[in-house]
Amino acid sequence: MARTAAALHILVKHKEQAEDIIKQLKKGAKFQTLAKKYSTCHRVKRTAT
Repeated sequence: MARTAAALHILVKHKEQAEDIIKQLKKGAKFQTLAKKYSTCHRVKRTAT
């Protein structure tokens, strides 16, 4: 039986920014919204909906 997995990420330059994003996620912010706003990865900004 084949298994699949999906991975999502938000690429940022600074640890402090990553920690702030984690706090926002824990408070209930939507991953896709934060990915579009903060990620420096062009693929994430293009595909996050």
